[in-house]
Amino acid sequence: MMLPKVHMLTQAHTHTHKHIQTHTQGVMMLPKAALPAGSSMEATSLYKRLWMHEALRVFYDRLVDETDRDWLLDQVSDVLACVCVCAFR
Repeated sequence: MMLPKVHMLTQAHTHTHKHIQTHTQGVMMLPKAALPAGSSMEATSLYKRLWMHEALRVFYDRLVDETDRDWLLDQVSDVLACVCVCAFR
């Protein structure tokens, strides 16, 4: 996997380890009872959607510039395509 080009955010946005922690906690808070019974493919799909939702909730919602938002959407799309082998857009 190639390292992404560095993108400098246009505003004074700082995403700290707390943002990453919030994202991870949001994904991990899914109750076991919410997982589909019997199908690991459905559970995997649920976790992918939840990961994407939390990434957009924690990071995307704080961006005010459209260029930064497009960049983040591209990054989320690339991660889902490379790591999760699924499409975002």
